[in-house]
Order: sequence, then structure tokens, then C-alpha cells
Amino acid sequence: MVKKKELVQYDALSIAKYLLSLDKKREYFVTGKMPKISGIAIPTIGNFRLNKLLHISQILYCAKEGKYLFTDPLMAFEHGGVVYEIYRQFHFLVKQPDDKVSHLTPSIKSFLDKIFHYFYKYRNEELEKFTHSDPA
Repeated sequence: MVKKKELVQYDALSIAKYLLSLDKKREYFVTGKMPKISGIAIPTIGNFRLNKLLHISQILYCAKEGKYLFTDPLMAFEHGGVVYEIYRQFHFLVKQPDDKVSHLTPSIKSFLDKIFHYFYKYRNEELEKFTHSDPA
């Protein structure tokens, strides 16, 4: 008998808070403006990067587990998928104290740790190129 996979239990806010907690000094999720890409300015580097890591996490988790990591939809924008609520609340979230999001399982935290530490070294253009290769 094949066991049904469990349903999604997380929202993008929980995943975003955990990713933000991995950058305590805000060296990665910075609030400075990005240079224009293709003539269009992105609001902040950190917001761009957080949404890229959310998108990448969703892609890789879905490929690995066959289900979504979080329930919030990714909306299509010129520079890739964006979880609109995270995009809108970024300046509030980035100023919050670290929140390890205790309800995330150790396996989810380990998965997100790997995503963060692997993609941390990617340039913004590389992050964009990676997410644009998502067929969804």
C-alpha cells in the first residue's frame, strides 16, 4: 500500500523568517537599492534575494518531495517569481529580531540551511537566471 504524502504545512512567511534568521548581520539580505537590471530597478537587494531563495526553495523542494514547501503562490514578475506578501512586508520583516520559526521540522530547517549556504555565493544575475529556468 502506497502512503499518501502529507499536505503542505507551511506558509511563505515562516520560510522567509527562517531564511532571514540565517543572516543575522544582514550581510546578504541588505536593504540597499539594486542597480537597474535591463533598465528596471528592483526595490532592494535583500527583497530580491529573499524572493529568489523562496522561489528556489519551492522548486527544489517540489522536485525532491513531490509537493510544495509553502502554500503561497509565486506571482510572475519580469525578474522572476515573487511571493507578493513577502515582497510587500520585506522592510518590516528584515528589521524583526531573528525568528527561528520553531514549528519548522529539523528536516525543513536542514533543507533551508543548505539552500541558503549554497546560493549565498550566487550573484543576483545568477539567481535570476536560475529561477527563470523554472518551467512552472
